[in-house]
Amino acid sequence: MIMGSARRFSFEKTRQENSREPKQPRWLSYAEIQGQFNEIMLSIQQKSMLADDLVKRGQKEDAEDIWRSQIVFAFSALDYFMHELAVYGVVSIFDKSWTGEKSESYQNIEISLKELEDVRQMMIEDTDNSAWLREKMKRRYESKTFMNPTEIKKLLKTLGIDAETVLPSQLHTEISNAYDRRCKIVHAADRDINTKTRVPLAQKDADDIMKSITRLADNITREVQAKESG
Repeated sequence: MIMGSARRFSFEKTRQENSREPKQPRWLSYAEIQGQFNEIMLSIQQKSMLADDLVKRGQKEDAEDIWRSQIVFAFSALDYFMHELAVYGVVSIFDKSWTGEKSESYQNIEISLKELEDVRQMMIEDTDNSAWLREKMKRRYESKTFMNPTEIKKLLKTLGIDAETVLPSQLHTEISNAYDRRCKIVHAADRDINTKTRVPLAQKDADDIMKSITRLADNITREVQAKESG
C-alpha cells in the first residue's frame, strides 16, 4: 500500500510539473544586450588572475588552459551578443524604430501561412504586437553561429549596418585568425595537425583576442546608437 501511494504521488507530481505553463522568453533592450556582453567579458578577463597565480607557481601549461578557455568563452559571448542583436535588430527595423533603408535580405525574410496564423492568434492574446516576430527571429537564427567574420557581416548587412565600418580590414583579419584558433582549441585540443603536439599559447594571445572581440562589439554599438538616434 505504501509503495502504491508513493507511485501515485510520483505520477501526480510529474503530471503537475508537466502541466506548468512554459516560461515566456525575456526580450532584451539593446542596453541590456550590451550590458550582458560587457558583464560576461569582464568575468572572462578576470580569469587571467588565476592564470597569473599558476605561472608564478611554475604551472604554465595549466595557465595556458585558462587562456584557451578565455578564447573559447569570449567567442561564446560574441555569438550570444550577435544572436540577441539579430532578434533586436529585425524587430527594430520592423517597428520603424531604426532609421535607414531596409536591406534586400531583410525584405526577403519569408513567413509561412502557419506562421501568419500564429501571428493572428498572438496579436489577439498578446499586447506586444512584435512578440510573434521576436519568436520567429529567435527560431530563424538559433541554429546559426555568428563567430566567423563572414557570417557576422551577412547579418550586419541584413540589419542595414555598414559591415565595413564595423569590421574594417585589420579587425576582420584579427577576428578571422582568432576564430581559427578557437576552432583548433575546440575541435583539435589545440594540437598541430602535423606534429600532433600542443600549439603554445601566451597570455598576450588571449588578451589580444578578447580586445578584438570587444572592439567589434563596441563598433556595432556605435552603429546601433546612430540608427536609434535618427
